[in-house]
Amino acid sequence: ILADGTSNTVDVTLPDATTITGRIYVIKAIDITFAVKVLTTSSQTIDGGANHTFTSANEAIQVQSDGSDWQIIVKA
Repeated sequence: ILADGTSNTVDVTLPDATTITGRIYVIKAIDITFAVKVLTTSSQTIDGGANHTFTSANEAIQVQSDGSDWQIIVKA
């Protein structure tokens, strides 16, 4: 998933982790002029946090559902 925060804040919302154990997503922030965030549903977490906010352009994360939450597998 490519997220471009050039002109507006971009929120990428992951699906319910409890229904897709093992599923992997790769999200890349092309530009962060405005905020680019990865959010969850149903109060789930990403590596224990409520969300993930990209801090630099071209940053990418790979997340995987562990059956209850999302875990960051790779951060680049």
